[in-house]
Amino acid sequence: MKVRMPIDIVSAFRNMYRDHDYYSRRLLRNVLPAYPGADVPWRGYRFIENPPSIYRFTFGLRVSYLLRHIFSIGGIRRVENKIRSISEKMVGRHAGPSPDKLLLYLMRYISAKRFPEDNYVHVEIGTLHGGSLMATLMAIQDAHSLHKVICIDPLDGYYGGSIDPQSAVPVDRATVEENVSRFGFSMSQVEIIQHYSTEKKAIDLVKDRKVVSLLIDGDHSYEGVKADWVNYSPFVVRGGYALFDNYNDPNFPDITEFIHRDLKDCPEGWHIVGSMNISLLLKRQG
Repeated sequence: MKVRMPIDIVSAFRNMYRDHDYYSRRLLRNVLPAYPGADVPWRGYRFIENPPSIYRFTFGLRVSYLLRHIFSIGGIRRVENKIRSISEKMVGRHAGPSPDKLLLYLMRYISAKRFPEDNYVHVEIGTLHGGSLMATLMAIQDAHSLHKVICIDPLDGYYGGSIDPQSAVPVDRATVEENVSRFGFSMSQVEIIQHYSTEKKAIDLVKDRKVVSLLIDGDHSYEGVKADWVNYSPFVVRGGYALFDNYNDPNFPDITEFIHRDLKDCPEGWHIVGSMNISLLLKRQG
């Protein structure tokens, strides 16, 4: 009589985690408990032509849990291709690691699907050249929604300089508008508030809008990210989402400090859904 050996699923995944490529290891860190020696310093991501299926599988598991919606491997592949096309086609750069770009797209898509009425909006604080804006417009289009996107950014350069040092492309309104046109979208779908997010005029232009998803990716200082949360999170409707970029990113420790200090006990009416890579997702209850 043959004796069946029990399968230790956790050990199997940990072995896969230990031996597979960097893409998979980083994603599995968000699914399985850490084991000694597993920590790998963050060093950014890039798309590869044919990422292993385990990458899409683990990513699908994670985002399906975070957004309470089942995403297939094929669906993840299609979104990958869309996000990849942004970096290939746009003027300037689409900043951030690829898993975080995918999560942003899927958050926008789910928000647009769950709130089908046309009078809802998606807000991003920090636009740069419009990479995240393109991802949002694609998600809204794929959800067959007529939602608009509000971008809050002075668009007057990059941290004191007129151009982005990594791409050598100016950070200005003209670049964003060119990218909107390149991808076949219209500026009628976009509202650019060309002010700092802390300015009263910017806040007043958003306060009466029905925000279904909010991306906080502007001022990366402690006071800056705190101000963006305090000023704009009240405008998110019940059932809507807020996404922090650069959480647990060693390049921007103030964001992690703010979240650990001020959001440790989740604000009333909000639920911390979870984190993935350098993104933290919250949902407004209701």
